[in-house]
Amino acid sequence: MLIKNLEKLRKKTLRGRSYEEVVRLIASGELRSGGWVDEKQVIDKLRVSRTPFRKAIRILAKGGLVEIQPYRGFYVRSFSRNETADLYELYKRLERFAVEAAIRMANYSNRQFGRPMRRNRSLNRGSERRGSKNGRSRMDGLNRAS
Repeated sequence: MLIKNLEKLRKKTLRGRSYEEVVRLIASGELRSGGWVDEKQVIDKLRVSRTPFRKAIRILAKGGLVEIQPYRGFYVRSFSRNETADLYELYKRLERFAVEAAIRMANYSNRQFGRPMRRNRSLNRGSERRGSKNGRSRMDGLNRAS
């Protein structure tokens, strides 16, 4: 398992690893909302050069998580109360949608797995009607033999 994890790390580009690490630093609070990103400190922490770090920052800026201010540096974007409330509302709706979809899928699966059992029962009844010995199905005979 450890080897698989190492292979995954090797397959990622430096830009991808930098991107994930900066997102993790923001999510953990190490890079504070509204705060300045000390490029040198983050680069040293990530052990990458400026190029992959800046490419990662550019991607984060396009996503709206980081702001780039020319000649000043990079800042972690802070969100207003309205934006935060909108995000929570979106999260609630997505969660509700996911639960409803899971319930629909569970109901569908139950119906799908329930049908073959009914068909098998009806097949057994059919063999009884066809005149097996004493009105019993072949399955009854097999059950008694064991």
